[in-house]
Amino acid sequence: MPQTPVQAAPVLEYDPLTRSYTARRLWWRIAFLVVCGVIGAYGGFQLSRGQFRAWAYVSVPLPTTVAAAQNQQQAAAVTAMLSPTSLAAGVASARINLVSLTPAEISHRLKVRAMPDRRLVEVSAVYDDAPEVAAAIVAGVVNNYVASNSSARMVGGPAILAREQLQPMVIFAGAVAGLAAGWVVVTLRKR
Repeated sequence: MPQTPVQAAPVLEYDPLTRSYTARRLWWRIAFLVVCGVIGAYGGFQLSRGQFRAWAYVSVPLPTTVAAAQNQQQAAAVTAMLSPTSLAAGVASARINLVSLTPAEISHRLKVRAMPDRRLVEVSAVYDDAPEVAAAIVAGVVNNYVASNSSARMVGGPAILAREQLQPMVIFAGAVAGLAAGWVVVTLRKR
């Protein structure tokens, strides 16, 4: 009987250095992805800058009898601040800063809302690249309302703050784009 050669079982070579090398490569990939995400978020942060928001609060005289009457009074104040005369006052106030806006543009930038369970109405405006224009729009609308309603007053004094308003979704989108670009680089480099 012919002797059949015995096949040796494949030898599994285990090298502990290979395992640490693979782990090290994995950590470098993770670090690379984190750096790409941070760079993308910073790019999104730079793109989201440049919009300024100014706001002021107006104390509205409210009847103390019925909660429904209080809500009606606040709704009337909000309607009055969004009226054409208030928008025209915002236009005139913005013109002081050499910016010509139409009442439609002012109403697009203006947000007036009643604060629930308070006697306050918040008036805010958003404008690109110029905080003084956003503050001027709010000042024009608020001053017009306070002048026409003797019992209403602006809360906090005559200064109207304007701050840069960041857009978190743009920052998040930048981070996601950075991570996606990093993932593409890591995947292509793997091959």
